[in-house]
Amino acid sequence: MQQTHGGRSRLIVIGNPVADLVSGEAGQPGATYKLGGAVGYTGVGAAIMGESLVDVVVISKAPLDHEDPYGVNYFKTVNRPGVSVVRREPTDNRLTIFHNTYTADGVRTQKCIPNPQPITLKDIIDSGLVLRRDDIVIHASTFQDSDPSLIEGLSKLVDTQIGIVQGFARAVDQEGTVRPTVPTELLKVAKYLHAIALSEEDIAGIKDESGNSILDELITSGVEYTLLTKGPEGAEIFRRGTEFPTVFRQPAYELVSEEKKRLATPGPHVDAAFTGLGDTWIAHYGLRMAGWGYSLLETWEEKHNAVAEAVQSAGLACTLKLRKALSGGKGGIEGAPSLDEWHRVYQGEVHQPGFAEFAELAKQAQYEVNVYFPANARERR
Repeated sequence: MQQTHGGRSRLIVIGNPVADLVSGEAGQPGATYKLGGAVGYTGVGAAIMGESLVDVVVISKAPLDHEDPYGVNYFKTVNRPGVSVVRREPTDNRLTIFHNTYTADGVRTQKCIPNPQPITLKDIIDSGLVLRRDDIVIHASTFQDSDPSLIEGLSKLVDTQIGIVQGFARAVDQEGTVRPTVPTELLKVAKYLHAIALSEEDIAGIKDESGNSILDELITSGVEYTLLTKGPEGAEIFRRGTEFPTVFRQPAYELVSEEKKRLATPGPHVDAAFTGLGDTWIAHYGLRMAGWGYSLLETWEEKHNAVAEAVQSAGLACTLKLRKALSGGKGGIEGAPSLDEWHRVYQGEVHQPGFAEFAELAKQAQYEVNVYFPANARERR
């Protein structure tokens, strides 16, 4: 495959949308669904936020004519100015289905009717897409839809790849219940990645063979950066070191009291507000890295500043999505802020409560880089 240079920076998002059950019985006639999945929110978020900043390419293997009860078709939704869609034909027309069940005390169990359609290097080569070394690639897997060998293969063609843990850390048992599992296949190819992105929820309860948290396995896997989002606690950014990794901690954007009260009141608005926040975060991170021309940066300081600015920008994008949903605006898959909305706040043209404080704390955090001691060494700090 030929590699070319020049033109606008480009973000490539790879993965398949899934169907989230809204009503009825999953897989049965009459059931209704809404579109979701990591690539659903990451791809659409990148399409909405990336306009006029970078070119976005979405690569997906899914039926062309699917549509959820709200009239959202994935390919129509991502089809925006500056976005190219590369669709590969699936072996059948079923999306993977996810649905949640709850006990009387509110404990969630996630169920899945899987239909993984792994996207391979051959799919991309056969599509005719010409890759460039400076492309930023996000592997937005929800459930086994990114072939690990694709990551290794693409490493020969592009310099910067980001893997989302979620799709590699899930297994489905015989009853259809989703269980957390060690992302073994991702760990094998981590050395080819610029970053692994995950939330605390993604790895909750997952231990390695020695009983340690899988987080340390990821941090020491050979990946350059491990991006851990922690909801209201912000994010922790771990960087590979010569002896020990380093970490800097970015604060969360503080919501105002009225927003906190609304989030504390159960209802559909809470699901609309929180669903896809992590994917919006990584979409904006990828966009900012593409905008920086990250793979062309040469010094450690330049790269660190780019990562820190991208993390801060992603935190703001998530807050704008959250606030939009809480104020009655669009939630769900189309709730990402536009680049114009983000810019007006970032440049100070539109006042947002708490932004000045958030920006100052984020800037301070950028320079508070500490050594991180994995596993048992952490207890001797």
